Amino acid sequence: HPPPPPPSLHRQDLRRVFASFDFDQSGSIDKTELLMALQRMGMDVRGNEIRELMKDIDINNNELVEFEEFVELMERWGRNSLGADGDVDGQQNTITGKTLSFGVRSL
Repeated sequence: HPPPPPPSLHRQDLRRVFASFDFDQSGSIDKTELLMALQRMGMDVRGNEIRELMKDIDINNNELVEFEEFVELMERWGRNSLGADGDVDGQQNTITGKTLSFGVRSL
């Protein structure tokens, strides 16, 4: 595996990805924006999966994902690895931290 990018570049990339999820440019990502972003990445996401993902991301429980929460999540998920074919446990298009991380890297 190549070495991780410098922290400033990594943060700049994350800010770009975050902004692409923040459709209304409010500075935070709500459930609808998260759903739309994941669907844009080709993921078949259901309401219960969005609720679970939001619970995992939304550290301060305000039902929004702020940039710092997004950074923390991406860093945590970035430590996980994917299978060679990009799926997790043979389940393609199932939303997990690993598949979201893979989708974000492909944006």
